[in-house]
Amino acid sequence: MRQPTLVDIIADLQDTSEDLDAEDVDFGDPDNDNITIPEITDLSGVVSYYASGINKTPYGRVTWSWTRPVIYDEDNNPIDQTDPDILDDMNFDPVVDYMFRTNFSTFASTKGATSVVTEAHPLGINVVGYVYAVLASGVIGPVVNYAATVSKDTVAPNKPSTPTVTSSNGIISVTLDGKDYAGNPMPNDFLQYVINAGYDKPPSTQVVVAAGPGSYQFYSEPTPELYPNPNAASNLPNALISARWSWTKKLVTGITGAPSGITTGVKTTCPTAGARTGAGIDLAQNIDTAVDTSKNIPVVAGETYLVSVVGKIDSPSNPTIPAGLNIRVNNGTTWLGTYNINKTVNSGQYFTIEGVFTAPAGATYVGFQLINYASVTWAVGDTFFASGISVKKAVNVQVFAQDVSYNTSVGSDTVAIVSKSVLDGSGLAAALNGRNRIYAQSTDPALTTTIIDGDWWFKVIANQISNYYQYVNGAWTEDKLNAATVIAALSVVTANLAADAVTADKIMAGEIYAKLATTGELNADVIRSGLLTAAITLSGVIRTAESGARVVMDINGITLYDSSNNTVIVISTTGDSFFSGNIIATTLDIKDNTIMRGQNNILASNATLTLTSKISDPKTPPYVANVYTTIGLLDSVGAQLSNMWTDRLSDGKFISSVSGGYIVNNTDGTYNRSIAASVGIESSCVVIGNYVYAMSKGSPCTVYRTNITTGNTVSTTLDFNETVDGVAFVVGTNGTHLVIKRFNSTNGFRFYNITTTTGDNFTLALATSTSTGTNYFGPFYIGNADFGSSYLVNLTKAGPNTYFAVSTAPGAAIDATKNFAPGMTNPKGLGYYSSVFWSAHNGFVLLYEGPVWDDSRTYGYKNLDVGFTFRGASSNSYESMLSPKTVLTYYRRAKISITVPGWLSDTSSSSSVEQLKFYAGNNGGTLYYQNIASINSVTLATLATSGGTPPGSNNFPVIPPAKIQSANADLVISADGTLLIPPAKFRGYPIKWNGSLGGSDTSTLTASNYKSIKPDTTEYSTGEWTPTWNGDCLVIPYKAWIRVVFEVTFQANSSGNRFIGMNLDPGITTNNSGTYPSTGRMIYSKSSASSDTTALICYWEGPVNANANIMFLVRSTVAVKVLGQPFETRVFVTIERMLD
Repeated sequence: MRQPTLVDIIADLQDTSEDLDAEDVDFGDPDNDNITIPEITDLSGVVSYYASGINKTPYGRVTWSWTRPVIYDEDNNPIDQTDPDILDDMNFDPVVDYMFRTNFSTFASTKGATSVVTEAHPLGINVVGYVYAVLASGVIGPVVNYAATVSKDTVAPNKPSTPTVTSSNGIISVTLDGKDYAGNPMPNDFLQYVINAGYDKPPSTQVVVAAGPGSYQFYSEPTPELYPNPNAASNLPNALISARWSWTKKLVTGITGAPSGITTGVKTTCPTAGARTGAGIDLAQNIDTAVDTSKNIPVVAGETYLVSVVGKIDSPSNPTIPAGLNIRVNNGTTWLGTYNINKTVNSGQYFTIEGVFTAPAGATYVGFQLINYASVTWAVGDTFFASGISVKKAVNVQVFAQDVSYNTSVGSDTVAIVSKSVLDGSGLAAALNGRNRIYAQSTDPALTTTIIDGDWWFKVIANQISNYYQYVNGAWTEDKLNAATVIAALSVVTANLAADAVTADKIMAGEIYAKLATTGELNADVIRSGLLTAAITLSGVIRTAESGARVVMDINGITLYDSSNNTVIVISTTGDSFFSGNIIATTLDIKDNTIMRGQNNILASNATLTLTSKISDPKTPPYVANVYTTIGLLDSVGAQLSNMWTDRLSDGKFISSVSGGYIVNNTDGTYNRSIAASVGIESSCVVIGNYVYAMSKGSPCTVYRTNITTGNTVSTTLDFNETVDGVAFVVGTNGTHLVIKRFNSTNGFRFYNITTTTGDNFTLALATSTSTGTNYFGPFYIGNADFGSSYLVNLTKAGPNTYFAVSTAPGAAIDATKNFAPGMTNPKGLGYYSSVFWSAHNGFVLLYEGPVWDDSRTYGYKNLDVGFTFRGASSNSYESMLSPKTVLTYYRRAKISITVPGWLSDTSSSSSVEQLKFYAGNNGGTLYYQNIASINSVTLATLATSGGTPPGSNNFPVIPPAKIQSANADLVISADGTLLIPPAKFRGYPIKWNGSLGGSDTSTLTASNYKSIKPDTTEYSTGEWTPTWNGDCLVIPYKAWIRVVFEVTFQANSSGNRFIGMNLDPGITTNNSGTYPSTGRMIYSKSSASSDTTALICYWEGPVNANANIMFLVRSTVAVKVLGQPFETRVFVTIERMLD
């Protein structure tokens, strides 16, 4: 490009000076000059954490802030940047903006804000923020920085609020409001609730993992009475009112109007008037005297109980009376403490006193007394009534909150509740009064019971029903069973049916209603179900409604409709899918054909849209998960097994204890055969040689041994020499002996080695007993496995974490380098077969085939960083830098699934991304190469801890750059820096073009003729405009302000003079005559003769209308030539700005 000539510079200065009016200029007060460049001195970054919307990946968020820098004058005094007089002063140069970036982004304006938030920072990195101030003049201050460390979040959520807990039909419901104890919402990185429940306080057994606020349910066996029925004569109160004085005692029956269906109790009557304190009725024993354990109720220290009693005080002279339930606990010989549940009652009315208490340390028994605990003046004839005491164990419920880094809060306040059955509540007996009954017995019920018309008698002989009778008109009439009149809806449930008791080739029914239905095949026109659970459901069409808002699933995919029957979502199996609605996405990969409509498409503040001219580095982390090979165990009709224990035979087949015996499954889970045996569905089982063992609860217990080949089952008893029955047991083996893991309230968990005799008839002997610190009921394994020597692998629980703890023996120290997580809840079987650990979980078997690492982790998991790079073809070494990392809570012995959603291999060119390369390593450490694939997902069965690491730079070659362009490509923004803008749409920047005459010279001019010339050979152009010519006239197609320079070189001639000029819109297109065009003269220049070549120049600047014609004219009074290159006769055109 040519440098500006002196003529250019002079013309520009002349134009500028003409535009200045000295009287309008205020040069300001020099005292307000900025003496110092403002510097930001207090940049800071505060790190917080949150979870991604879909996969709950933890990320860091940094809030950067600073204060507006101070500006000083020449005397080092701060200038008030809010003073209007100073702001109007031309010499004052205020801070108007800030430029901010991190080490992962580029500088961008904050629009004057002094705070910026950056997000999506992976854990374990340093984020450095950089900022500088910008003055109104464009002067910038120094760059300052601050490093914020986004480390692993170690701050647990606050203690959750107290849950709302209710119980009905054996189901305990826990309602969570999503807030902490102070009423604040849970933090942004909240992941889940963990609900613990149990008789212990605080409870240690995890029952539910809850995703967030809402109501969650779990089953709890309805708690039976620990003391006999309150109406039973054996449970009536003792005869004493007090150890100091006695009233008259009387048994009363037929009570009506009392709550809870109470009909029997004891009434005591005052024989002598007087004021007395402490009058009461002992409910379990006389607690004013020494401990009498024969009348006490046994309790377990630390467990919680619900106690209630129905009473009534008749004292006309005392309308209201302070009453209470006195609770006293003892250890069998000594009273340990007293607790009162107080209540003011109304004389003459039945009342219930109910409360919860927790048995303290050392407590083994508890006694109760219904008392009057204040001084009351009694009158002769006043009465005091009490029913029997009702005592039930209470289930304690406690809630913990976890964030995405698995930091666990302290537990909520504990809530105690009694698990209630469908029979709980008042008025049940009365409701059943007068209803028809069904009798199943060998003798005529009418001989011992009052029979009414409509009653049924199933005559039972040798445990079989032989005949059916209905009582009609005062006599039994033999009849067939009419289910519609005899069996009430929902009264027959599968739990009460023996195995194979109901068989049918076809069941025809208008409706089948079942809580659980298991069948090989079910054909029905309509199935209505509150919950339908199936391993596989095959159906032609599944729809949620016939019309309106609905979801339809069929062979073509899934379609969603709104309430007006408009299609809003189509997920197609045969073609393109469709979605209508709002999308919030952390990653969006659009392959082609994107259209943005409407007027509100916004690239948000601080956002960046990057055009690339090569393959970019990945911008989103992979999806990573622990995975296991899973085998489903099926029964004879192909249904999933459930609620059973599992072991393996020597050939690898699975054997599971089910109702009525065992089912054997092949190694792929398919059904093999059944073995009939007297074993309950909840029996754990273990295989030793050709026998499978199971056992009952209790001490002594029954141990069953079944011959796997013949199916012959025999049993024998085993006495653990313990006074308290066990509440849990699991059978296993050490390879030689039968081993039983057992719990009772005295010894806790213990392992027993059991010796057996050979043959189908066998006996057992208690060989050894070893206690252990484990506190969780579940399977165990004893053997060498892949440890090199014998170890115990035992299911253990600590807080919310359940894991397989590994130790050399029961009670020995746990080896945290070997522990591993189960991967699923409530395992019911554990073993080691063909060099792989396995466990069973409610009909599924998990194989632990993943890496075995030796980091010390108590719960068998650690944090793993996982990322990926883009990789070219196998024939080259192109590779990008690493993607953002995903932090996986990685379980020992699990395989690792890594997925890059939506990615497809591209083989269109040698520089395309054909493969993905996967890297992983300990959180915060070095990542190592693991695998490479041309699909978007891999599963790692091994974990490399050395080898290749992610590259430090992207070596993909430059390819055709990305660009944004208009439909006709006249507007182009390219990643290689090219900017093409149509001149008619361009504002504020000049468009330049210059052309030359071309050739070495031209023909000789005719003396004294004005000749038009056409210098149309382009030498330089900024690219936005290509000139057109109308004859010898240059056409300017825009209404614009232009600058034109016309430069001509003449051949040397010492005679005559020379002339050049420009005409605007001359009315002609060419000229070669002695007459100068009559219109449009713009400017001209002339010179006298010279013995050397003569160069003339004309300069003109001003406005023109669209499609203006400019003619360039030359003249010599003698015949000479106009020279071309290298003397370069030229035209320079600059379109300064558009005027429309």
